[in-house]
Amino acid sequence: MKLVLIIVLGCSFIILGLNVKKHYKQRMDFYDDLVKFLSVLNQEISFLKNDLESIINSHHYSEDFDHFLQEYLSIRKVNLSFLSNEENNQLLQFLDSLGKGDVEREINNLSFYSIQFSEKSAKVKQDESTNGNMYFKLVSLVGIVVCIVLI
Repeated sequence: MKLVLIIVLGCSFIILGLNVKKHYKQRMDFYDDLVKFLSVLNQEISFLKNDLESIINSHHYSEDFDHFLQEYLSIRKVNLSFLSNEENNQLLQFLDSLGKGDVEREINNLSFYSIQFSEKSAKVKQDESTNGNMYFKLVSLVGIVVCIVLI
């Protein structure tokens, strides 16, 4: 019985570590898709002059990002659990700023946000590669130590 408890406890720590790493990966994938979306928006608005809804519906990204875009289209709010309140507000501010001016103003707006989100994407990638791996290893190591102590 003790051996089963130790195995379950060890697996629980590993699953916890994987969930923490998944959080960092999810943020990285989201910001990668956001940068791609900005590039598509810039091209579509510059050359084809399509509206936001048709652009969103004609391109697909990761599941989280597609869900985010569809949620914004339906209720005009943004609240992603894996992003901070500040990041959610920045995304909402960006999306609300779209479609408010002529093509030149839209392109300038996209350039401004593209720089901001590209910098954020680079920071999130760095966090994922350092913190995600570190926390996974740390939590797994703690799990192993706890299992050894219980033996």
